[in-house]
Amino acid sequence: ESGTQIRSVGTDANGTVWLGCGTRLCELAEDGLRVWDESAGVPGTEWYRYAVDGDGTFWAMSLEHIIALPKGATRFEDRTPGMPMLAGAHIFVLAPDAQGRMRTSLGSGIAVWNDGRWNALTTSDGLPEPPVIAMLSAADGSSWYGVAGSGLLRRLGDDRWRHLRPADGLQNGMVWSMADDLFGRTWIATHLGVDLYDPRAGRDGKALAPWAEGARLGVGSVQYIRRDRQGRMWL
Repeated sequence: ESGTQIRSVGTDANGTVWLGCGTRLCELAEDGLRVWDESAGVPGTEWYRYAVDGDGTFWAMSLEHIIALPKGATRFEDRTPGMPMLAGAHIFVLAPDAQGRMRTSLGSGIAVWNDGRWNALTTSDGLPEPPVIAMLSAADGSSWYGVAGSGLLRRLGDDRWRHLRPADGLQNGMVWSMADDLFGRTWIATHLGVDLYDPRAGRDGKALAPWAEGARLGVGSVQYIRRDRQGRMWL
């Protein structure tokens, strides 16, 4: 529709492109553009973040809602948590864990979708008090959490945590987004540039370093980072 503002772009498990178009979702299907609105379970609001879980379910997040479209379904399901979400000011956290379960950030802690309901994880589960504003399940099985203003938490197992701060080589304590590349490195988008975590480089302090090419290109604050199917990294 002419004049419709595109707010966001995402892909589903099949690689199909989805757009946040106005207050609806638009699917760039093989047979043309399909618009999903309230009649298909999509509330009339602006959509900002997308993710796919281990079952291939496509998820979408707005300021007030989280909805999900299971594979083969023709209508979205409302899966908005019954607890305050952390959303707004460019912060929309929606990411699967190592088991493929969807997660989102709360005002304090995170929520994990499991067996048809949200389960909250808080400081008693090892999470920090400041809000989690970015999450990643790395290829090596570890989980990363970007904590507002406090750097990164890396969970290596059920009870093993590692806190990475600017003193450990992180350019800035505000981490906005993370993604793995095809070489096993984790790209970390911060308020002051992009860092690379390379587990092959040695212990945590030596494994974390600024992205050299980013400095040459003058890359500053990066809000979002993703890898495409060809292995290219997009900032």
